[in-house]
Amino acid sequence: LLQHSHKSSLSPSEILNLTRPRGFQPGHQHDSSEFLGYLLDILHEQEKSVCSVRLGDGPPGPSNSDRPQTTIVQRSFGGRAVTISKCGMCDTQSARADNFRELQLSFPNNSGNQSVQTLLDYYLQPEKLSGDNQYHCDTCHGLTDGERVTRVEYTLVRLW
Repeated sequence: LLQHSHKSSLSPSEILNLTRPRGFQPGHQHDSSEFLGYLLDILHEQEKSVCSVRLGDGPPGPSNSDRPQTTIVQRSFGGRAVTISKCGMCDTQSARADNFRELQLSFPNNSGNQSVQTLLDYYLQPEKLSGDNQYHCDTCHGLTDGERVTRVEYTLVRLW
């Protein structure tokens, strides 16, 4: 707002009123992660609509719905996680890719003072699939023991 106005300052209450998610009440404690997600969604959608108008695309339709719109929000905060599951009997693999803006990191059982790198390493550790959590193999036509591993993909993208 400061960049595109002649004001020398802005009140934080003005910004909060413009960006407050539904259900967020002044004076109440709320989740900062939810607020950031909401704010980034608004910025992402606004950039998409500005780019569409600028390029003369108009609203998304059948002709341009297949074309991905990469925004600064996606390039700065987004990523892609690929989960690969592998059958322990026949070594068949299946992969699933998911786009993300945040990773839900969990703490190991012996969680003391953990660094972000330690939590990322824990998140990316291979997971044994056995017992009640077996892998369904299409080749073996049933549940088998296996392994699941998650990899985070990234690409270097020039912003300007």
